[in-house]
Amino acid sequence: MKHVKIFLLVTALVVLSSSIVYADGAKVGILSLAKMTAEDFSKAAAVVATKFVVWEVNENKGDAPQAFRYYDNMSAMLLALEAGEIDEIMLTRPVAEYLTAQNPSLKVSAVTGMAEGLGYSFGFLNNEKGKALREKFNEALSLIKQVGRMDKLHAKYLVNSGAKAPEAAKFPLFPDGETIKVAVTGDLPPLDYTAADGKAAGYNTAILAEIGKHLGCNIELLQVDSAARVPALTSGRADVVFWFNVTSSGEQADLTSDVIISAPYYEADLLFKVRKK
Repeated sequence: MKHVKIFLLVTALVVLSSSIVYADGAKVGILSLAKMTAEDFSKAAAVVATKFVVWEVNENKGDAPQAFRYYDNMSAMLLALEAGEIDEIMLTRPVAEYLTAQNPSLKVSAVTGMAEGLGYSFGFLNNEKGKALREKFNEALSLIKQVGRMDKLHAKYLVNSGAKAPEAAKFPLFPDGETIKVAVTGDLPPLDYTAADGKAAGYNTAILAEIGKHLGCNIELLQVDSAARVPALTSGRADVVFWFNVTSSGEQADLTSDVIISAPYYEADLLFKVRKK
């Protein structure tokens, strides 16, 4: 990265305070999700400025508060950590707990603070079709929560998440139902994960399977890198993507000109730093 880029971190750096500035100058890896245009950045910052940490990243200057390196997928970030290209990675609680439990060479080095307002949602293209689909997903999410199914899935997939590999989600088939294409990374256990046998697993996909059941629709999964989710929507390859955003209230926040989001189905609580032992 040879020039300054401004990133709005809707992945793992959204906090109410900008106190997460480390004195050790460590190189930190995070997953890239939205590389916003100046117009999009200005719009989002004006709405929720107090809830975002925004960094100017320039790896060739020594005056940055910390050197962040952005990776399109978890596998590449873990390889960089193993190779010593970065000192640590920043993750939400369930992902950090899973990785450290499954990999004895990794440890949680610090809890960086409360991640207030972070929500996992679904993203849709900002057009009539996307708005209609968002409404359907919100209705389904509300019902899944009301009947207690969401709490059961949370306990199954995220409580003691590192104890075992995530279970594959079971997607029902509806011969006469609509097919909804959903872009997933398959690379963020125990949330969004592709098992060794190629089956989609984890909490996110389990929620998605429940939505499919409620809507009577077929879910077709498309695996993409984290940063490729917006292009997947705008190109028409996908109808829905997993999204990570700051909106715990259930209200939608249109943080880019292209993407609108659903109500959150899971709210993160803590950000962890993970490094090699």
